[in-house]
Amino acid sequence: MSRAAAKTADRTATEAMWQAVLQSARDAIIAIDASGAVTLFNPAAEAMFGYAAAEVLGRNVAMLMPPPYAGDHDLYLQRYATTRTPMAIGRIRHVEALRRNGEVFPIELSVAEATVGKRVLYTAVIRDVTERVALEATLAQERDFAQRLIDTAQVIVLVVDPNGRVIRVNPYLEELTGLRAAAVIESDWLTTFVAAADRERMAQLFARAIAGAAIRGSINTIVTAGGVERIIDWSARQLRDRQGRLLGVLW
Repeated sequence: MSRAAAKTADRTATEAMWQAVLQSARDAIIAIDASGAVTLFNPAAEAMFGYAAAEVLGRNVAMLMPPPYAGDHDLYLQRYATTRTPMAIGRIRHVEALRRNGEVFPIELSVAEATVGKRVLYTAVIRDVTERVALEATLAQERDFAQRLIDTAQVIVLVVDPNGRVIRVNPYLEELTGLRAAAVIESDWLTTFVAAADRERMAQLFARAIAGAAIRGSINTIVTAGGVERIIDWSARQLRDRQGRLLGVLW
């Protein structure tokens, strides 16, 4: 095979691989020229936006953007061509896109610049993050609800880390003891809240809770800011995060 033929074969193989990547990519891949006209629209982009490639190629990419992005995009391209100061190129941004049916949805956008001959092309890799955003919103609502329960519950909520340091108290515990959260966070929970006569026993219960035992119905004192001892029915359980890492003990 001649050198020229070998180079042609290499280019053909490279183009075939590139086309395979475009066709099989799960993320939308869209390329535009310096004027904003779409030059590439892969199958994942067709599925994501609801347009066939033939309906988009040659048209301004702003058709895939809701306000205010659509109105600002041409100005952005012009400004970038003049100043070379990027807003999207070389970084991951979270913005919104527009489907053919008018639905606005959240995306994760990454843009790269390339020069092909004398042409400047911008290629965007786009990921639909609708499900992720919805999940994050749901988790935020659940956290807000849990926080409201903690703040309004007429029971003690005391969270202690594995070293016995206070990391969380609720308003009811503040009210009961007269000790403000700001004054007790990071303090040793035994010396802060437990009477001296009960500390050894409570330290043993804490060790059991850290080891995974569920503590229920332990009657001991709690000490207020004024030194008054009040009788409390203590319960405790181990706290772990979503990855299973030990956070401490919830009393």
